[in-house]
Amino acid sequence: MSHCQWELARAESSLKEVDERMTDFHEEMAKKEAEWGEEKLRLRKGCVEVYEDGFMKAMRQAVLFAPEIDPMRFDIDKEVVDRQLLDDFDSEQ
Repeated sequence: MSHCQWELARAESSLKEVDERMTDFHEEMAKKEAEWGEEKLRLRKGCVEVYEDGFMKAMRQAVLFAPEIDPMRFDIDKEVVDRQLLDDFDSEQ
């Protein structure tokens, strides 16, 4: 085997090893992304629960301090802007 053939075989072997490592890396990254996606979903659900709990606390206090208020009029998806009740997405504009 000539020196060039030996160098070529060595380079091909190195490329094959790098390719295998890259495949392993991509597989590991896909697993991590799936795990992180599940964790993000779990955290979002937790945030929503905390938000809803806070809203319910505020509603109970409003009814306690002003019993004439109908709690069914409250809407967690609404926002007061310029003394008007708007959908949350409208208030961001």
